[in-house]
Amino acid sequence: MTLPVLSTIDLATTDPPIDDSRIGQPVPDETLLGYMKAAVNVTRNVEGDVVECGVWKGFSFSALAKSLYLIDSGKMLYGYDSWKPIDTSAVEDFSALRLKANGSKPRAELSSIDARASQKDVYRNLLAGRIPKEYIKSHTVLVTGWIEETLRLTAPTAVSLIHLDVDLYASYKIAIEVLWPRLSINGMVLMDEYADLTWPGARLAIDEYLHDVPPTNYSFGIIADGAASGRFYRIALKKMA
Repeated sequence: MTLPVLSTIDLATTDPPIDDSRIGQPVPDETLLGYMKAAVNVTRNVEGDVVECGVWKGFSFSALAKSLYLIDSGKMLYGYDSWKPIDTSAVEDFSALRLKANGSKPRAELSSIDARASQKDVYRNLLAGRIPKEYIKSHTVLVTGWIEETLRLTAPTAVSLIHLDVDLYASYKIAIEVLWPRLSINGMVLMDEYADLTWPGARLAIDEYLHDVPPTNYSFGIIADGAASGRFYRIALKKMA
């Protein structure tokens, strides 16, 4: 089943396919910005703030911030990350594809380049995106710590757009459990790894959660960068009721 590309949203199916043909391809900054602009535009009139789980160096966070700034939405942007190496040893996260990519060596944590990320990298990318310092200070919040410990206590009560880029089953599980009830009707969840076979725990956690949600209450689609090549997209989950 082919999902619609949602520059303007029309989510009409609850059976998203896994298409690995574009997994792992490089994403130019302008393509990422185009994708986030599409997501922000689709949810601009939905009540609530914007939340990203899995900020790393802030590439998508800064794209979200710039997209919100350009339309003067007034929404707050919350970013959650531990900025520490992660443990990928859980059975739900096992992927032969990922082990093969790493020379068949078990990977207990991210590579050193991932582990070196920090909030300073995020702020550098925000400033590189020509986002005014005043806007960054007044409209963005970075929360340090494992989301299992921070998200439930600090996430906004109303959310319009969620971007999940947390790799692991346990992280996706807590994120969807905490944030889905706070997501407004017509709000969306963008899932970085849902269609990525190297991180199977992401899809498992989402599918398990949706098992107890009436199918009429959600639908799947694709948010894309809008480029003719369709070089970058993510599976989107829309809350219908």
